[in-house]
Amino acid sequence: MAEQNNAPSQEEIDYKAWHKAAWEEVHQFRETTTKSGQSYYFSENNPQHRLAPEFFRFYLENRPSKYAE
Repeated sequence: MAEQNNAPSQEEIDYKAWHKAAWEEVHQFRETTTKSGQSYYFSENNPQHRLAPEFFRFYLENRPSKYAE
């Protein structure tokens, strides 16, 4: 029986690191904005506006992988 390599690829490792950093940026922005009493949803500085196309591009390029989902 052949042994399966379950170790993540470098691409998966890089994606997980980018994903974590992106959501930490969003979380920090929300906390800062909420504390100042501003609404973060429609703010021009909301990092989600910049990150959404990148997440969607990754999804389109990598579906149906578990990371794309």
